[in-house]
Amino acid sequence: WKDSEGTLISNQTNKYTINQGSYTSTSKTQVSTLTVVQSFTSDTNFICEVSNDPFTATVRTIGSLMATTVTVQSGTGIDVKLSCTAVGLAAPTSINWRRSTGALVSSGITSVPYNNTTKSQGSVLAISETTATNDIDYLCQAGSAVATATIDVIVLTGSDLMFNKSSNGSLHCNISSISTAPSSKSWSDEGGRAITTNRTVQLGEKVLDSTAIMMYANVTDVQNDMNWTCKCVISGKEFSTVAKLQINAASPSTWPGVSVLILLTVAIFT
Repeated sequence: WKDSEGTLISNQTNKYTINQGSYTSTSKTQVSTLTVVQSFTSDTNFICEVSNDPFTATVRTIGSLMATTVTVQSGTGIDVKLSCTAVGLAAPTSINWRRSTGALVSSGITSVPYNNTTKSQGSVLAISETTATNDIDYLCQAGSAVATATIDVIVLTGSDLMFNKSSNGSLHCNISSISTAPSSKSWSDEGGRAITTNRTVQLGEKVLDSTAIMMYANVTDVQNDMNWTCKCVISGKEFSTVAKLQINAASPSTWPGVSVLILLTVAIFT
């Protein structure tokens, strides 16, 4: 083995390791492997000489390998496309997809051809799943470079609480398992009308931890059942769920017999 300048490479354990494989008479082959430990900033050639005949082995470098993150809502179906782009390529390369377990993915892949102008090449992986419950990672691999494309699954949970009529009540919505903070949050009523803070409604939010936020709507003098929708926008996509507030059927204010009983009692004693 020789380096790109033609200098003979010795078996230096700190940088080079040469493994001369044994000759196989059946296949008439012999393999010599050169392991190189160093940083590469550009494509680098190494020369393998067989009986003084030179053959070139090339280490190709990638400027960067970038993969996307796609956000979906827990409990919904997944129909997304994950993209991976390699830039700073001097020549076309092979881009593969693997599951987080390391298993090779062979279907749903669309290749983006090498662009000699931008020195880039890409690959798109289409994913369709019935439901999403947890984050899903896919590995995009170009040579020894690896980037992780993530299906980021967020969880929206709406409250379902019961209050007495004419009392103060509240609705809340938990947004959890988020890796990116929502760019906007809002409430709307059953008719799709936007809810804003006013004399009887107080809107707010509370950070529960680094991956969860609670939105709440405090309502004074509750008179009717409420099914309000909380919405949030994450990475340009809108997600929503419904929070419910129900009137307690056993609320004293809904018992007409109570007032009648009091009146009768007063009448008897007078």
